[in-house]
Amino acid sequence: MKNNVRWCYDHELANGGCLNVHSVSASRSFLHYLHIGEIEIKNNHITLRALDETSDSIPVSEIADIYRGYDDLFTSALTRPYGAFWSPLRFTYGQGRRIYLIIGYSILWTKNKQWYTIIKDLLQ
Repeated sequence: MKNNVRWCYDHELANGGCLNVHSVSASRSFLHYLHIGEIEIKNNHITLRALDETSDSIPVSEIADIYRGYDDLFTSALTRPYGAFWSPLRFTYGQGRRIYLIIGYSILWTKNKQWYTIIKDLLQ
């Protein structure tokens, strides 16, 4: 299974590295993620490949927690209109690393709900 994706790691988001502050405050649109590319689930690994050649491969077995929604780091205030149409997908893996994803983004909608269900099922 594949789809387009935008993602950011917790440490990048905490340092403000994931967003373009001017465009977020001016347009109230979603975060301008550092990493934009493709996500794929294959052989019990989630592979992320960015247009800038950044990549990550996360074994499903390393995912400790999966969550769809906002938290203290990625708040609804960072999206337009304050999270009314979609929320990020977040999972914790490895040594407590968190990754925030927007999968299948298309104007007002994402495919985060579908991917949440798929990954949650893989974890059981």
